[in-house]
Order: sequence, then structure tokens, then C-alpha cells
Amino acid sequence: MSVDGLIKNIFSRYCLIGLFILGIVGLILNTLIFTRKTFRQNSCVHYFLASTIANYFVVFFILPSRIFSDGYDLDPGQYNLFYCKIRFYTYFTAKSLSSWFIVLACFDRKMSSSLNVHRRAFARPYISRWMIFITTCIVLIFYCHVLMFYEIDDTKE
Repeated sequence: MSVDGLIKNIFSRYCLIGLFILGIVGLILNTLIFTRKTFRQNSCVHYFLASTIANYFVVFFILPSRIFSDGYDLDPGQYNLFYCKIRFYTYFTAKSLSSWFIVLACFDRKMSSSLNVHRRAFARPYISRWMIFITTCIVLIFYCHVLMFYEIDDTKE
């Protein structure tokens, strides 16, 4: 094994497991905070909760598969085309959705602090739910090419 391979292996075994544990703690704390009754009518919290849900997919699906593939050379994505496609589709959509929901939360705060009453009307919980739904649909459609065109490449570097 080369030095680069050894470093990658050690990083995946130890550092990514630490990130996995910290990710779980952070997601649980986010969920506990954003699901409180006092925040349910705040439209911005809906975006943060949606971002947290998208990050659950990253932490519980993508990160363990990365730990197993890089740290222990156990990668079903090398042999199973369906798993390979689903893994990358989930990765791209979850990371993209998480980022877009933060952008929408920023936009929501901008609209809620506007002097214009019509712009402030944008910062309502039912609008945030629709924006989350629309954004999710767009991102899922945008990355559907991964499900169709990704293939397993058996060539090693």
C-alpha cells in the first residue's frame, strides 16, 4: 500500500468516525431545537429543519459508505450498479438540498425584515413549506441524470 493510500485509510477509519459521531450529536440537537412548539410558526425554522433532514441522509447513508469504502475497502458500489447510482444520487441531492435550504432561510429573513408589506408576506410558514417542496422537487429532477447515466468504472488508478 502506498503512503497516500495509508493516509487515506487512517483518515477514513479514525477521522471520519469522529465526524460521524459529531454529526449525529449535531443533528439530534438541531432536531430537538427546531421541533420545539415555540418555533413551529417561524418560517425560517422550517428551512433549517429541512436542511437538518437532508443532512441526516448525508450522515447516516453517505458517511458510513465512505468510511467502509475508503477505510476498510468494503465498497458495494464497485460491484452493485444500483447501489452505486443510489449512493451518488443521494449524496448530490442531499448536499444540494441542504445548501439550498440555508439560502432560502437567508432569503426568508431578508423578506421578513423588509419595510414593504408585500415582501414581508413571503416570510410565512405555509410559503416556506411550499418553497421546501418545490426546491426538493427541482433538485430531485435536476440530479436524475445520475440515476440514468452513472456507471461503475473498474479501472484502478
